[in-house]
Amino acid sequence: MKTPHRGMTLLELMSAIAITGVLLALAMPNLMGAIQNQRMSGAQRSIHLETLEARQQARRTRQPVRLSIINAPNENGVLGPALRWEQLDCVPGNTWGTQCPIPACRNTACSTPASPTGCTCSKTGTPVPLPPNLDVNSLAGLCWLGGETGGVVAPLGTTTCDPANPVAGNTAFRVRRGDGQGNYKVDQVFILNALTGSLQPVDCTKVPRPTECPAS
Repeated sequence: MKTPHRGMTLLELMSAIAITGVLLALAMPNLMGAIQNQRMSGAQRSIHLETLEARQQARRTRQPVRLSIINAPNENGVLGPALRWEQLDCVPGNTWGTQCPIPACRNTACSTPASPTGCTCSKTGTPVPLPPNLDVNSLAGLCWLGGETGGVVAPLGTTTCDPANPVAGNTAFRVRRGDGQGNYKVDQVFILNALTGSLQPVDCTKVPRPTECPAS
């Protein structure tokens, strides 16, 4: 004689749903943390590519190229901070000197249709949206002067590409990651090679901690 098929009772179904909800609630923070870490790592890789493109553009065009933090839409169309390179225009007929970049570019990013600043750029890189709690302010204003022997300079009071402020070799530019509570730690550094002008990323989360990484 066959045993009649018995389905789940309402109580059993509600218990299964409740257990599933508890498991999802426990897993959600870990899942969100993994997604956030993935976004952070992806942004850091894109930032490194942006620095390589900036250096290459400066050497090829023999014009100054600067890293700037601007407002740009992310993948969801929401405006937020983003990092990009900007090839700064020179006064027509002038080579590197007081007229390159043009005066309007000395303390502003390049104009956009939504935000005219008077600073014009021949070309700009693709903006890299910065995830919340990722601090890359140490890279803002970093400038490649252009040409085969053009050096790398840091901002000196303004965002001007000022050849009077060269960056020494092995300088570490810090990328900091926050925990959402206002606490930041150095997650990565970019080490400058003064001879080539390239920035080499160093992962500061490794154990033992690389000697190039500062404590904070």
